[in-house]
Amino acid sequence: MKKIFYLFVLLLPRICVSQDNTLLLKSTVFNKCINDADLVIEGRVLSATGYRISTGQIYTSVIVKITKLFKGSITDSVVELVYYGGVSDSFAVFSSGGFSLSKGMEGIFAMQDNKTVSKLTKGPASYFEPILYVKYIDKKYRGPGNHPAFWKGLTFDNLEKDLFEPIEAITKTPRKVLGLNMFEQDKNKR
Repeated sequence: MKKIFYLFVLLLPRICVSQDNTLLLKSTVFNKCINDADLVIEGRVLSATGYRISTGQIYTSVIVKITKLFKGSITDSVVELVYYGGVSDSFAVFSSGGFSLSKGMEGIFAMQDNKTVSKLTKGPASYFEPILYVKYIDKKYRGPGNHPAFWKGLTFDNLEKDLFEPIEAITKTPRKVLGLNMFEQDKNKR
């Protein structure tokens, strides 16, 4: 009986999402991430560089080119986000459930502005800490389900209906388009 219950618990998120992806966007966790974020964007990672600080901890600085702005204000078309973990000087640190971003990755980022002391420079700085990342998958790397995006094991078949519109509903702000994502670029090539 326990095995059946565990299997049901493991499969429940899959069942819910396959019926209606908008259930995810009504979820407490997703809503909280979007509401707690100072900045919600769609973007593409231009670079990801690991840094080791004097205490031996490793952080990664990621530069993201913004293609859509859903929440917050920006003064540039790129933004820096910093998170704990990464690779530096042949050392690697990855936290369970943490982020691991690399050049070329694309998706939705929800971030909090860190206006406190920089962990990297030990001085005042302003950068963003990621709290949510919905990853886009290029067609050539998709599995059997052919889903263009996923977050925490949940898949999204229609970015407009399943992600963009619900995020706009949560933030009560229309998106500002600054560029095209990989799918929009591919559509324009045809």
